[in-house]
Amino acid sequence: FGLTCVGMDATENGIVYAAIVDRTGVITQTGPLVPIMNNIIMSITEHMDFNTNTKRQFKPASATNDHSIQYVLEDSIGFVSAAKPTFQTRICFAFLEQIKSDYKINCDPPKMKRHIDKLMEHYSKDPSVDKVLQIQSEVKEVTEIMNKNLSKTSFQLP
Repeated sequence: FGLTCVGMDATENGIVYAAIVDRTGVITQTGPLVPIMNNIIMSITEHMDFNTNTKRQFKPASATNDHSIQYVLEDSIGFVSAAKPTFQTRICFAFLEQIKSDYKINCDPPKMKRHIDKLMEHYSKDPSVDKVLQIQSEVKEVTEIMNKNLSKTSFQLP
């Protein structure tokens, strides 16, 4: 596509684009890269099989403006995100699952756009959304406590 990313802080990490699509096109989209990602997403949308529920990811490449792109298709509706290449895929899919769930409750595009903006910020910056990282941190903390307790008891032995 030969597009370059402008207007974004190069150090910014996270989800930079989200859309809800159907076979006719974009229902709603948001994020700082809408003008850049629109053509890329339209091209991907043209190749989606809206009759099949599926999940898919495209790794960062020049065709994706060096962003990873993920989508979840369910009931002929697609939920799409684009993220910086270093951002965790599992968080992107958790973000898309949240959008999908919320869209079933409220499918009003203007309200969803505002809601998606908030979710994008939350999933991009709140470390608590990464359950794997959170569990790893908790395991590390418990291991340190156990090692500390073991070292205390080994000094008490005769």
